[in-house]
Amino acid sequence: MDSEINENSNNICHEINYFKNHATELFHCLINREKKPGLSYLTIETRSNMMDLFVRGEGPRGNAIIVQTAAWYFDTVAASATIESDDVKVVAGACYLMATKLHGSSKRATDLVSSPEKVLRLETAERSIMKLLNFPWQPVVAQYFITYWSVVVCDPSNCKEFEAAATFIHTAALVKSKVLSLNYPSVLAAAAMCTALNMLDEFEFLKRLGKNTIYQDVVRDKIQHLTLCTEHRDVLLAITQSGKYRGLNENMEGHPLIKKMLISLQNKRYGFYLP
Repeated sequence: MDSEINENSNNICHEINYFKNHATELFHCLINREKKPGLSYLTIETRSNMMDLFVRGEGPRGNAIIVQTAAWYFDTVAASATIESDDVKVVAGACYLMATKLHGSSKRATDLVSSPEKVLRLETAERSIMKLLNFPWQPVVAQYFITYWSVVVCDPSNCKEFEAAATFIHTAALVKSKVLSLNYPSVLAAAAMCTALNMLDEFEFLKRLGKNTIYQDVVRDKIQHLTLCTEHRDVLLAITQSGKYRGLNENMEGHPLIKKMLISLQNKRYGFYLP
């Protein structure tokens, strides 16, 4: 246990030093490269079910970047091409496979489906999507910004839990709302981070967030930012009350700050401080 704690502390110290030395250059590059995925023509329910499949595919301790990358691929494909109802799950599976290969876990079609016919359909869909998206293309996703702000703004001893809380809020919005996803990933990350810190009453961290130059570059429209924070909070409330999305519900487990945040939500403590 002690060795695990020491290893985590060393990793966090390494992240802090890296961000101190390279944050401005790195994140300005990401901001210049990020793109919106486009509006999916699929119904909200159909899209939400596919997003939740991505969350379930990674599990409670999975890679949020893979989930968000798969979601970006899926939304971009659904905005660019007609997907027949029988093919929606196949396309979603192909997007998820591509995301895992891009970010290191590299699952195979046989990990998702069993029959040779389904494997063939999945692999065919993957090739079609790669051609449509002019692959390889690595989209900029919100998690890069959420991780950065969690490390440089929050208490280093507990920054991963703050990251988990903000990630949970962003994931809830990703699953539930296709309109919110029309914003730039950095803008959504800022709203998720700000919402999480507000719901946890971490006003000192909010002040630090407001002084961060990358945050200032991202949040130029305070009215839009407040609107997005409010929408993230409302989406989170709707999702937790419905209990419908299995992947999200599983992601609540084992994260004390997420539970604390949800208690705050249920107690209707909705005030917002914008840094």
